[in-house]
Amino acid sequence: MTKLIQSLFCLFLPGLLSAQPVLVKDIQPGLGAGISLGSARSTVLGNSLYFTANDDVHGVELWKSDGTAAGTMMVRDIYPGKSFAGPQEFHLVYNNQLYFTARDTMYDTELWRTDDGPEGAVLIRDACPTDCDGANYGSRPKPMAEYNGKLYLNWRDFTIGEEFWSTNGTTGGSILIKDINPGGGGSDSRPYGFTVFQGKLYFVADSAIVGSELWESDGTTGGTKLVKNINTSSFGDSEMDAPVVGPDAFYFWARASNGDGPELWRSDGTEAGTMRVKDINPGSASAKPFGGLGNSAWLGNQLLFVANDGTVGEELWSTDGTEAGTVLLADINPGANNSSIQFFASLNGYVLFKANDGTNGYELWITDGTSAGTILLKDIGPGAADGLRFSTVPITVFQNKLIFTADDGINGREIWISDGTADGTVLLSDVDPGAAESNPSNYHVIDNTLFFFAQNVAQGRELWKYDLSSVSTYTPGHTLNFELNPTVSNTGLFNLVLERNTDTTEPLRLEVHNLTGKTYVTRTLNGGSQPVDLSGLPVGTYAVRITGLETGQRGVRRVFVMP
Repeated sequence: MTKLIQSLFCLFLPGLLSAQPVLVKDIQPGLGAGISLGSARSTVLGNSLYFTANDDVHGVELWKSDGTAAGTMMVRDIYPGKSFAGPQEFHLVYNNQLYFTARDTMYDTELWRTDDGPEGAVLIRDACPTDCDGANYGSRPKPMAEYNGKLYLNWRDFTIGEEFWSTNGTTGGSILIKDINPGGGGSDSRPYGFTVFQGKLYFVADSAIVGSELWESDGTTGGTKLVKNINTSSFGDSEMDAPVVGPDAFYFWARASNGDGPELWRSDGTEAGTMRVKDINPGSASAKPFGGLGNSAWLGNQLLFVANDGTVGEELWSTDGTEAGTVLLADINPGANNSSIQFFASLNGYVLFKANDGTNGYELWITDGTSAGTILLKDIGPGAADGLRFSTVPITVFQNKLIFTADDGINGREIWISDGTADGTVLLSDVDPGAAESNPSNYHVIDNTLFFFAQNVAQGRELWKYDLSSVSTYTPGHTLNFELNPTVSNTGLFNLVLERNTDTTEPLRLEVHNLTGKTYVTRTLNGGSQPVDLSGLPVGTYAVRITGLETGQRGVRRVFVMP
């Protein structure tokens, strides 16, 4: 390791090692779990963390914390007693208040919001005043969105069913915008997937005449209309999922009426501009993965997503919005097996994600949006062990570093941090020291404080915090421009040629990986253009990454070693 790398780690690691995780409050004293593993909800509102917790007196209720024990308190006992029917889902922050669904003894499941007054949280309206739920959205994604200063949402009314409403957060300011599927009982339009794009609100709704299709609204009854009937077959549903907004269009999965399964579509908000991008999985089979585009990431103007072409399983794809530019980026788990991708974050011009290549287990991967630049970043759980199997969102990014959960096989599942390099992917904090694991989750940063849920041998699962103020601000740069000539060699000898605007004195790190992420070479080079000897590599295709050790700039090129 060069002196420069050592100096960077002197800036980075000692601060991490000196900081210690702190239990904010033992909400359910003793070994009882104040926080439920896997089902607890959390979000940031202002300078406080809002979350669901159970003190074993009031059941699961809404809590908030400013990071101190005294400032960690229940917001309101919505469902009195030890019942578990209080807050259910957190949806969004609107007008500096958190909107969430909850159930009490009188109103069933309805929409609530936090309130700065003595009640802490208030019911907005009993949308379905009989024995029914006015705001039970089940698995439907994005059932509400803020648009032009109001909140637009799906509300169930006993007389007209689930329809399109708006609210300013008060009972009197809640109005029906349009009864898209007229009639009572089961005549529901069930709007969802609310997305704002270029001055209009788009969503999915069922008019009964054309089935569930793409709609738009300007917030008025007359301006709420069908954009396009994608599946024109009788009573056909397009099976749209929630759109994902890009620079000049929004993207979604939908089924047309030609017998094809759900495929990737895009829309500019007009009927003519709503079109299928590509038939990824030809025929009646579906290319859509579990989770749809809710699991995707933007890298500049490039949308990275998961799709199944019927041959290689659910793998990493990329689109620029054109059919020709919609391509399989990497078959990470070769053959028909799924690589189980979970996107984490865009970071320093790259996207970090979790994947399973079938050899190294669930690990941390990185891509620059090219096939050659999609590689295993670090095998945290050595060999076939899973470093990230149960690591899920929400994760967080702090000062261009990813904070996530991983298991190195020594310290158990603990808090890790990554700057997007293998050397900069390290254990941040062993909350429960030794082989025991704290199973940290639900990461949120407020100022320089990391909030998370975790457990240790002395307490059950509770709320913790960690001081991030000493984390280094060193950030790797973006593209390092170079070429390797020739790209195909039967000797393993190549010439590294740096572009003229690249610093020729900066020392470089060379990494060579095969396309499954296995590392074959890690070497430090002097600065400047120079010969590179890779003659020890077996025959195959390799991704060669060059990193500037002073600027952190990186680039990847693909080379072929032939017999």
